[in-house]
Amino acid sequence: MIDVGIAPRYCLRELLAVFAVVFFVLMLISLGSRFTGYLQDAAAGELAPEVLWLVLALKMPDFLQIVIPFSLYLSILLTIGRLDADSEMPIFQIADVGPLRLLSWFGWVVFPVVAFIAYFSFVVTPDARAKFLDVITSQEVVSEFDVIKPDTFRTFDNGQSVSYMGQVDREAMTIDDVFLQERTPSTDVTVLADRGQYYVEPETGVRYLELFSGHRYAQNDSDRGYSVATFDSMTQRVEIEAVDRLRDDPSRIPSAELNRNDPTERLEWHWRLAMPIMTFIVAFIAVGLGRIKPRSGRFGKILPGLLIFVAYYALILGSMNQLQTSTTWSAIGFWHVHLLMGLIGIYFVRKNWRPI
Repeated sequence: MIDVGIAPRYCLRELLAVFAVVFFVLMLISLGSRFTGYLQDAAAGELAPEVLWLVLALKMPDFLQIVIPFSLYLSILLTIGRLDADSEMPIFQIADVGPLRLLSWFGWVVFPVVAFIAYFSFVVTPDARAKFLDVITSQEVVSEFDVIKPDTFRTFDNGQSVSYMGQVDREAMTIDDVFLQERTPSTDVTVLADRGQYYVEPETGVRYLELFSGHRYAQNDSDRGYSVATFDSMTQRVEIEAVDRLRDDPSRIPSAELNRNDPTERLEWHWRLAMPIMTFIVAFIAVGLGRIKPRSGRFGKILPGLLIFVAYYALILGSMNQLQTSTTWSAIGFWHVHLLMGLIGIYFVRKNWRPI
């Protein structure tokens, strides 16, 4: 066997340099597009401007879970492509450097990345999502009353609801001279109140609007009659569908507290496990796929590599949608997808790493 000497360190340096550049570019694109979306939400009054950076930071683990594996995958493809394009890989192959040996060299990067993704998937990301829910519950301007302008009529719910507030004190969360009207297929309800108090229940994060000294008028379309009620105090829950969906999402539950007997939470556990497994398998696929044909250029495998990665991720997402409806299959998780992609990796290794 020929002594490859400094070849492992040489390949590692090449891989780390490419990985740093690819990761920086992908994170810049991902964060830029997401931050632009949050700015639009803030401009539309759906998100408080002062929490933009906090929300972005809490979404960072979600970005990293997909950006880091993709960056590693592209980096291995680009590194092997460059070595092949410069006729260095055939020399390694003559020195008995096969795909498994090359993967062991890359393992100094691959295995720490896999461990990092596993830690994020099982620990950091669920905690960040739970904190994200707290921020959204307390800070996001999801209720029409949060963005209402004083002395202005406002329509929402496709014109089915109308509101008017004479004065709005956002710090005290109080409103004066309240007019609310809601139309349903069967009734029209109008509420007049002298003032109101808007508050959040600390234990549940549910928002309520409490009105004082008012009248409630309800018209039933069946008999065209009115019913009138006078109240000193009336409290109603302010529906926040987006926050309710987040609160019921098992992705925010700590990994140790996931209930394996619950199909949804068991599937969430498989999803968290899928991220580090996918990271290792795509690294293996990249080693097998990265070899290029003569004169095809170092970027020759980027497009097919991109399609394979997207297909892998899409299969996991598609399987999740299917497994959510099956109690039995949710116990299996995504192992069938990992097995399929592992076999694809073996196919590329056997095809592209034939002995010279």
